Amino acid sequence: MNSSKIIDRSNNFDLLRLVLASFVIISHSYPLTKNKEILSSLTNGQVDFGGLAVNSFFALSGYFIFLSLQRSKTISNYIWKRILRLYPALIVLFIFTLIVIPFVYVGTQLTSALKDYWHYAVKGLSLFKVSYTILIAISLLFNFYLVIAPFTLSFLVIFIEILSTKYINGYVENLAICHTAFYIYGFIVQQILMIFFNLSPLSLMIISLTFTYILAYLSWHFVEEKMLKYKNLIK
Repeated sequence: MNSSKIIDRSNNFDLLRLVLASFVIISHSYPLTKNKEILSSLTNGQVDFGGLAVNSFFALSGYFIFLSLQRSKTISNYIWKRILRLYPALIVLFIFTLIVIPFVYVGTQLTSALKDYWHYAVKGLSLFKVSYTILIAISLLFNFYLVIAPFTLSFLVIFIEILSTKYINGYVENLAICHTAFYIYGFIVQQILMIFFNLSPLSLMIISLTFTYILAYLSWHFVEEKMLKYKNLIK
């Protein structure tokens, strides 16, 4: 595969990240409004937007992590860059969550929520129970889609990514680079909206996509991008 296409960004990596990140918001909009996920309904429970997005990102992440390892000077430099890419945005998210909690809960509910928060924060920062599903083993226990998905999804994701749709990429590149923060902010934005408003799946999708993109954009430009200048601090 031509690594220069990845470096000059004349490919669909950013576009696909943007689409997959949006799929997660779309998928969560249904259970949060007590509705059945539309893609799950259409495929008789075989696949949903959230699962499709996460599995596609596993394929994408594996590809990019290997490239990052190749470009890193040492293993310690590689680990340091991974920490800088994830933890600054994650820490800001936990601070944001802590600020929001008193506006949502009162009395004994607030006490309980704060107790749960610290448990959630410790688990989140330690990446506790982060695991990768063994897709092939699960596939053999279920249905045709899941049998073929592990063998085809990775190839399909990479194939779509290496294509070039330069006119679209020009519009989405600045937004799609914020995909990490988009993932971590998406669900809390949706939860806050559902606490205060009674929304339909479509309304929740549109409003939460808008607010999440704004937060992700701010997170990238004011937190993540600024931290990356320290990526060679540990060599």
